[in-house]
Amino acid sequence: MPSTHHVLVSFVLALVVAFPPAFVLSPDPTGATPFIAGIVAAGLFSPLWYFYLKQTVSDSAPL
Repeated sequence: MPSTHHVLVSFVLALVVAFPPAFVLSPDPTGATPFIAGIVAAGLFSPLWYFYLKQTVSDSAPL
């Protein structure tokens, strides 16, 4: 899987993981705060998912 796919998949996974806690933990569930918090959290989680996916795919590659 090329690295552009890794970036896209890692960002989507980070959004899925980041948005529910952002909506639960934000003090203003009807405003822009949950969206901003979700995007910031996704930006923080994306590199983690990227390196995890890269490592997982390289470990499972056939010889």
